[in-house]
Amino acid sequence: MIFLVICSLCNAQKMRFSDTTNKWVTLQDSTATGPVHIITYHKYSGTILINGHNYSKFGGYGLRDDTVEQKVFAYQISGVFCDNIEHLLYDYSMKVGDTFWTFHCGDTIGYRVQSVDSVFIKGKWHRKQYLQCAFHCGFATSFYVVEGIGSTVSPLFPLNPRNAFPDKLICFSNKGVSPPISSPDIFNNTTSCTTGIEDLITPTSSLQIIPNPVSATTRILFPSTVINGRLCIHDLSERLIFERKIVQSGGCSVSTEWFAPGVYFVELTDVPTGMRWVSRLIKN
Repeated sequence: MIFLVICSLCNAQKMRFSDTTNKWVTLQDSTATGPVHIITYHKYSGTILINGHNYSKFGGYGLRDDTVEQKVFAYQISGVFCDNIEHLLYDYSMKVGDTFWTFHCGDTIGYRVQSVDSVFIKGKWHRKQYLQCAFHCGFATSFYVVEGIGSTVSPLFPLNPRNAFPDKLICFSNKGVSPPISSPDIFNNTTSCTTGIEDLITPTSSLQIIPNPVSATTRILFPSTVINGRLCIHDLSERLIFERKIVQSGGCSVSTEWFAPGVYFVELTDVPTGMRWVSRLIKN
């Protein structure tokens, strides 16, 4: 019996980036163009076989881990194609001073590894790298890469690094669990999945929830300019809990009596302009 337990522990694997149970939550704070705070949920949509390799499908790409080489590769499977080759997304084996080159649609950017460390996640040590842009920099000039999770910008970064307002990773789950991450310089994956989101969003009076926390009915107030909008409420697993078409200005009441206790995200979209506001709702 003891021998079996020991073997089981020895065979336990680290998290893999291409594990199809992985989910990410990112925040894009583009206050330079107005009070737009966009929370995006990322997940896999199945698997695909390409050139003899199994890839997990994600956002127009197939992604796969090579545990022998300690690398993650990406292959474009949809969208506007720049080429038809496999690209290196992450290289966990890089050391301090090494340069990671990303090539996307003729764009070449170099990131130099500044430090290498480890973080403890789900009973295993995972490699952590800190990279800074060294050549032809985009908007996100520095970021961490955590083995099994990816970059702290977004799951596909830096494969496509030219977003004007880069995202910031605030929550990650594997096999339905958001494991704590033993590293104070990146998100802790506990409070960052709940109260931390409120801290990251710049306060704005454009979307107010009164009362909040709520036990029964709450009033959601929004800009009077929104007369053709969409109001959605999601739980932490990105499941749509509530949806309503907005045709009147000022606000609306929402009954939460049937909501399970927990944290929810309220998102208002102005359909004609695409402007979005996000706030946090707590159900007692």
